[in-house]
Amino acid sequence: MNKNLNDNDELSSGLVSRGIGKGLTASASAIVLALATVTPAWSTIDNTVTARGEAPGGDPLDPLDDVTATDTESVDVEDDTPALAMTKTVVDDATGLALGANVPAGTVVRYEFAVENTGNVTITDVGINEVAFDGAPSFTVANETLTTGTDSTDVTANDGNWSSLAPGETVTFSGTYTVTTTDVANQGGGDGNLDNEANATGDAPASTGFGTVTSPNDTASFDLEDANGTMTVAKVATAVNGAPLADPLTANVAVGDVITYTYTVTNTGNVPLTDVTLTDNVTAGSGTDPVPGSETLLTDNGTIGDSTDAAVNGSFDTLGPLDVITFTGTYTVTQSDIDNLQ
Repeated sequence: MNKNLNDNDELSSGLVSRGIGKGLTASASAIVLALATVTPAWSTIDNTVTARGEAPGGDPLDPLDDVTATDTESVDVEDDTPALAMTKTVVDDATGLALGANVPAGTVVRYEFAVENTGNVTITDVGINEVAFDGAPSFTVANETLTTGTDSTDVTANDGNWSSLAPGETVTFSGTYTVTTTDVANQGGGDGNLDNEANATGDAPASTGFGTVTSPNDTASFDLEDANGTMTVAKVATAVNGAPLADPLTANVAVGDVITYTYTVTNTGNVPLTDVTLTDNVTAGSGTDPVPGSETLLTDNGTIGDSTDAAVNGSFDTLGPLDVITFTGTYTVTQSDIDNLQ
C-alpha cells in the first residue's frame, strides 16, 4: 500500500486551519504534524540519493560550500502475514504404519503434528495445543524435529517447543498414547472412534503487533475395537468341614457337614465389568442357599491394577478384561438331603 507523502502539505494546512500550530513557522508546523499523526499501517524501503558538486570559485577542501541535491525513492514492503498450518496423523508406534479398524486396548499409537510456517515472518515459541481428546489421561507432545528447511532453530531439544520457525519451513512434533480398556468401553464417546483435536500456536514478531498466532484445528481419529462384555463362572466344591475335598463325587457328606464352594469368575471380554456378584440357588437339596462372598482377585492378567475392590462385601467393584476373581460360599447338609437324595 503506497501513499503520496506530498499530502502532508494538505494535512499541515488543515491542522493550522483548525488551530493546531497557528502562528508557528513552517518547520514548527511540520513538528506538530508529526506529533498529531499516527504511524501509517504500511511500510517502505527508503533510499535517499545525494548529488554533490563544486560551484565556480568554491573551495574544493570545504564541503560546506558544495552544491547538493537529494531525492528519495520509497518501495512498498508486503504486509506482515504471520500464519501457521498444522497437519496431524496417527500411526501404530511399533510399525509406523497407518492404523486399521478395531484397534484393541494395549495398542501404543503415535500422534505426529507437522507444523508449517505459511506466513512471511518468523514465528517463535511454536508448540502444540490440545483442544479435545477422547482418551485419558492426555499424553506429552515433544520430540520436535525440523523436517523442511535449514533456517529454523531450537534452543532446547525435545521439550515440546520449537524456538524459531522461519517462513516456509516445517517442524514435526510427536507423542505416544496407549489405548486403554476404558477407551474401548467408552467407544470414543459413542461414535466408536478415538478422536484427538489440536492446533499449533506461536508468537509473531512484536513489531507486527499480531501477538499469538494459531493454526486451524486438525483432528486425527482411529476406529476402536467394539466393546464386548463377557464372563465365565466355574463352581467347585473344595472342602468339607474345612478339610480339602479331592473329589466331590466321592465325598459321602453327612448331616451337618459344611460344604465349601469356590466360584471362579473370569472376565473374558475386552471391557471392565463392575459390581460383579453371584447368586447360588440350591436346585436339589433342602438346605439354605449358599451366599457367595469373600471375593478375592486371583490373577491380574490384563492391564495391571485395573481390577479393584474397595471392600469385601460380596460384590467385586471392577473386574478388568482377562482378570480372574474368586468367591466362596457354604452349604450345610440337612437330614432331608440324606433322606431324599439317595
